[in-house]
Amino acid sequence: METDNGTHDKTAEMINLISEHEKEKEYLLRIINTYGMLAETIPDFKNDVKDIKVLLQENSERDTGKIEKK
Repeated sequence: METDNGTHDKTAEMINLISEHEKEKEYLLRIINTYGMLAETIPDFKNDVKDIKVLLQENSERDTGKIEKK
């Protein structure tokens, strides 16, 4: 049986992992945006960059409020 402290630790760890995931996604978007500026000069790459941006910007955020309550 888990103690309340153990549950709290796991919840904090999960929130931290979600936060780190969002940071990584933000950094990747910055890289893609920079690449996109360069790709604008090459017409064949324009659509690929747009597709990647759309995939990365999809709303995949977790509801950390629900996690914190558990």
